[in-house]
Amino acid sequence: MDTITIITVVCSILAALVFLAVYVRGFSRSIAEHGSESSKKIDGDKHFLVPICIAVAASGLVIMLLGVSPLAISLAPLLLIASAAVIGGFFFVESRFDV
Repeated sequence: MDTITIITVVCSILAALVFLAVYVRGFSRSIAEHGSESSKKIDGDKHFLVPICIAVAASGLVIMLLGVSPLAISLAPLLLIASAAVIGGFFFVESRFDV
């Protein structure tokens, strides 16, 4: 196997572990909070606007580069893995963002 394949596989496994940990934590939290007053609050997601725009722009850039550079073909799976890991990581720190 070449180096980029090994890196992609290792990053995929790490992102899958983060996803599973977040899924179990989120599922447990949603069951515990079901029907409570804290589950009826309205989220204020305005502070996520800049990171979302950066993520969309980065994805668009990689998609655009797919037809230009062979390196972008290797970057596309890594961008997907990184996006999944970051989204999963936000669930671990979401309580710090609650207003």
